[in-house]
Amino acid sequence: MQITMKHNIPNIDIENVFLKHFRQRNAEPNVRDGFVGIGMLLDALVRFAYASRDNDLIRLKSCVTEELLKTQDADGYIGIFIPEMRMQGWDTHEGGYIILALVSDYTCFQNKKSLDAARRYADLLIEKQVTWITGLEDAFLALYQATHDSKYLDYCLQEFGLAEFRGGSVHHSRHVYGFVERCLMQLKLYQICPEEKLLYKPHVAVELLVNLDAMDIIGSAGVWEHFDTNQQGNECNAETCATAYIIRLLHHLLQIEGNAFYGDIMERSIYNALFAAQSPDGRQIRYFTDYESAKEYYPDDYFCCPNNFRRMIADLPEMIYYQTDSGIFVNLYNQSQAKVVLNGQKVVIEQITDYPSSERVIIKLHPAEKCEFTVALRIPLWCKNPQVQINGSPADGFTDSSQIYTQKRIWQEGDEITLTLPMAWRLIEGKHSQWNKVALMRGPIVYTMSNRVNEFLTNETDIMVDAESISEPVEDHSCRPGGLRCSARIVPGNNEIVFTEFIDPTGIKTFFRVSDGRAIKIADEFMTKHY
Repeated sequence: MQITMKHNIPNIDIENVFLKHFRQRNAEPNVRDGFVGIGMLLDALVRFAYASRDNDLIRLKSCVTEELLKTQDADGYIGIFIPEMRMQGWDTHEGGYIILALVSDYTCFQNKKSLDAARRYADLLIEKQVTWITGLEDAFLALYQATHDSKYLDYCLQEFGLAEFRGGSVHHSRHVYGFVERCLMQLKLYQICPEEKLLYKPHVAVELLVNLDAMDIIGSAGVWEHFDTNQQGNECNAETCATAYIIRLLHHLLQIEGNAFYGDIMERSIYNALFAAQSPDGRQIRYFTDYESAKEYYPDDYFCCPNNFRRMIADLPEMIYYQTDSGIFVNLYNQSQAKVVLNGQKVVIEQITDYPSSERVIIKLHPAEKCEFTVALRIPLWCKNPQVQINGSPADGFTDSSQIYTQKRIWQEGDEITLTLPMAWRLIEGKHSQWNKVALMRGPIVYTMSNRVNEFLTNETDIMVDAESISEPVEDHSCRPGGLRCSARIVPGNNEIVFTEFIDPTGIKTFFRVSDGRAIKIADEFMTKHY
């Protein structure tokens, strides 16, 4: 998050890349597909500013909001097209995310001007009877929750057909981002109107990803943005928008159903597909993230993927801790702190860890006064023999088959939970195009082979490894502080191959063969678990 806030956001030329198009307005704006993505960018700025309380970011989001609202027409329109070219696909897609960002600004910073502008634009869309496109339902549901004005919810139900998954095309049914985003909207509608039918399509999406092999080893999906099960990994895989919305879908399912399995997939997606979509210095972002060929950066700061990436990174703090009816659920493990109110008492929870580099997580609790509540911990499926201690003693009721460990007790200042998640090397069996090959994993991290470190490596190089020769991990700070790498012997011969973490921008291969048929290969834990 810090890398994106400090090294990406401040280096964007927001005036010339984004805002100028809203001032100029053309029949054919000089941007790809007539779409800029300023709503996505502004939503990210609002969320970064709110999460960090960074004064520079707060000023930036306020400035961008103010300048954007100066371009709003009397009828409510905010966009880059002249009047006769408005209210078509990409224009309303842009509008949906602009409305969503303005509602976010109101929700996070109580900016009434932003809410008023959002309502005026949404009312114009209703007046013009716009049809469904990705982004509009999110905007209208957010407006309904902010204003309690039923016309926005009614439009989602009656005109967009959200409850019935009505509208769209064959393209939308195969497009990963579009399909998963709409499944997410049904979950958001479920949280307003809890009807069981609204869970059906989201479950279909997970079934498609997990049990029908649409999800790849890095936790994303898609070839050229569309569902595919070939697992080749070398042809525009893992669109960043798709990655972001898969994570969001799982985030909401986890909150609704309490199934830790969703958190396991989130973790895989975040540490691999999502984080690999940004350069180690933070400045560049990918549209696609291949895992069996060289990865390329997207050349521009505008359009959907760069800005949905920024939004997703800004949302990550909300996915670490969940407040439940009885206490706190810890979903993701990283150095962090949260403040919550439980049973009327203020409680600070913090993690001290360098996970996933190491296997130990220390969770400290700081209630203002002694109070009783439940702390729940997600235990990853990949982990064998996890251990939990409370104040140095083995935790009561813990079994290593638990997916969620819960401890209800009276907590006091300084109480400490130590979670140990042993990480062994795992050889994950490939599927379809990767049949008879394996990928190397440790904890949630997928490892790759880099042609920077392994100068002999090309896309065509066939790698066979002696599985018994895989070394212990050693420090590698080339891509992130605390990163790891390992090496193994190539057979036949005695040459060495080095494996680096998947975020390595020079990684070009992930799957390889092993020489010993007796080597322990395991099916991907996600494919053997029926949620």
